[in-house]
Amino acid sequence: MPASNAGVPAQTTQQQPRGRFSLVRCVATCLLALIVVVGLAVLITWLVINPKKWVYTLENGSVQNFNLTNNHLNATFDFVLRAHNPNRRLSVYYDHIESTVTYEDQTIAFNTMDPFFQPHRNVSRVKSKLVALNLAMSPSTSKDLMIEKTSREIQVDVHYKTRIRLKLGRWKSSHRTLRIVCYSVTIQLSRYKHFDKSEHDGQKKHHLFGHQIRGRCKLLSTYCAIKKVNSKLSRVFGDFKNVMAMQTLINDEKMKTN
Repeated sequence: MPASNAGVPAQTTQQQPRGRFSLVRCVATCLLALIVVVGLAVLITWLVINPKKWVYTLENGSVQNFNLTNNHLNATFDFVLRAHNPNRRLSVYYDHIESTVTYEDQTIAFNTMDPFFQPHRNVSRVKSKLVALNLAMSPSTSKDLMIEKTSREIQVDVHYKTRIRLKLGRWKSSHRTLRIVCYSVTIQLSRYKHFDKSEHDGQKKHHLFGHQIRGRCKLLSTYCAIKKVNSKLSRVFGDFKNVMAMQTLINDEKMKTN
């Protein structure tokens, strides 16, 4: 009789680890199933949307009423920005747009533009007029600009900053900041110039997105759906690997216990 009572605690001790491992395995299985479902949903969404980058090109530009006297600048800049949305399903709201012209890192003209909506698979052209009114310039910058003026051409950088929202069906994203910069834009004084693609093809091809004549403008920062989805997929598959490693560890511990 005492011998039979002595075996009861040992049996209870054996059942406790098994119950604990069963609970952990159940939680790991549920977590694995959830990760797989979320991963499939993200993958299917990415395949359906197939997001692509927008392409921005500065097509035309001119400067008029150019006058540089006593280190003070007066000028009117006109540009046409071509915005190409190649996406089949994603549309874009441009809610607030700022345009800036800089010369040797000094802002010489600034203006805002009207907001607009760009549907999917669309090409829109945005006109901007920027005015420099009695703008004070540093002596060194003014001297360099005066030297360029003698050749009847000046080289500036054109910047765009806008607040955008993405639209997919009825869904709309929150605001994101989009920055575009067009480097080394050469424009002729008092003459409207079309930036010809052939000129770009022969100059500075090492700038992949940098704007040289009729080139693509560089996206400094944007809401990139492709990168966001890819990062989600990386996290999902990373969690999947962790759960599989946990499951293997549980099985090894269970085999040792048995």
